Amino acid sequence: MLTEVKEADRTGRAYDGPIPPDEEFLVEPKDIGTSRDRTLDAATRWLGKQPDCQ
Repeated sequence: MLTEVKEADRTGRAYDGPIPPDEEFLVEPKDIGTSRDRTLDAATRWLGKQPDCQ
């Protein structure tokens, strides 16, 4: 018996490697420790654009 696993995104598309993010949000090293709210704001904005979240 051989077990195999593939990662898939929310649309069901399977990937052999890492799943790319829908939107990248880069944190500058100088922002470490203060970036939580900026990250949360970016995620909230992205979710607000999704049809099922409006």
